[in-house]
Amino acid sequence: MNNIVTQLGQSNIAALRMRAVEVEGAVYGARREYAKGINGLSDIAWYKDGVTLPDTVKAEKAEYYKALKAIGYSNPSNAWKMVKLYAFEAAKEEGLFGEVADSEAGEGEAGEAETREVRTMTLRMVEELSKLHKACMKMREANDATYTGKVSAAHHHVIEGLKAMGVDVGA
Repeated sequence: MNNIVTQLGQSNIAALRMRAVEVEGAVYGARREYAKGINGLSDIAWYKDGVTLPDTVKAEKAEYYKALKAIGYSNPSNAWKMVKLYAFEAAKEEGLFGEVADSEAGEGEAGEAETREVRTMTLRMVEELSKLHKACMKMREANDATYTGKVSAAHHHVIEGLKAMGVDVGA
């Protein structure tokens, strides 16, 4: 009898696993299409950190959060982060907002990008360098004593790195 229960349990788990995979596939595809659609609402690279969202995108984000919260979604900001990533990837594929598709080493094979939710190296560098740049700008504007010559010199290199990635930092 125990063997029958184990077999039934494994069969049930397999069915639940398949259902979970089907749903994840649908979510993944829907988010990618949603992100492409949002790119059509803007004439700027709205998905980059530090960019002030256009009113149309800001309103859409608010509606998305409201809808996710209505279904009890526990982390709307994580879902929005994925939408931003997919918008960036779609912009690269379509050549929007000055984005250029790249074939950098380390980004994986073409099929791998569709099965894993990871940041491309380009996106990672832009996000991380942007965070450093913002922090340094705040320190500099506040005349923070820790904004030393070394930090200033490093900040210069962060700005150069952002420019090399095609980001207009206005500095």
